[in-house]
Amino acid sequence: MAAIRPSSDLRNKYNEISDFCNQYNEPVFITKNGTGDLVVLSNSE
Repeated sequence: MAAIRPSSDLRNKYNEISDFCNQYNEPVFITKNGTGDLVVLSNSE
C-alpha cells in the first residue's frame, strides 16, 4: 500500500507523510514534475 505524493507535500504535509510511513511501515514515493524522484521510509522498526 505504498503511496505516491508530489514533492510539494514534503514541505506542506510532512507530518502526514511521516505518520503514514511510521504507521504502515510502507514507503512513500515522491515525484518531481511528474517523475519519480525520492522514496521516503520510516527509520523505526
